[in-house]
Amino acid sequence: THSIATTEDVEVRVRSGFQGVDRSANTMVWAYEVTIYNKGERPVKVLSRHWVITDANGEITEVGPGAYGILGETPTVGPGKALRYTSSTPLKTEYGTMEGSFELEVQPAEGEPAEDEPRNFDARVGRFGLSMDGKPVKVTLELGA
Repeated sequence: THSIATTEDVEVRVRSGFQGVDRSANTMVWAYEVTIYNKGERPVKVLSRHWVITDANGEITEVGPGAYGILGETPTVGPGKALRYTSSTPLKTEYGTMEGSFELEVQPAEGEPAEDEPRNFDARVGRFGLSMDGKPVKVTLELGA
């Protein structure tokens, strides 16, 4: 399944696919591919990420907020450019969802002086499904009274 979300001038697209069962950890594993498109006029630097992973039982696992960069780096995405990376996540159930955000820092355009206070914002990652058969997933959470 997939998602597309736009925050300011940054579009984040994600697609996921079932990879198999990790019998040693008793989990199912999904790969997900993230593409960050910078549609703005200034570069943006990826500072951190935040993932909210919900399994079929409604159990939530969070990575971040503030988890450093992407795969241990803080890449910069230039104007009109895209950054793509692939990662994976395990679940103890046969389906679930993920959503989250990337903290981005707006960089000065080429030839511009650096700002005293860089401007940061969170680029939203829309909810996408983790499904063994690739069909859309809906996980319902019951909030306590």
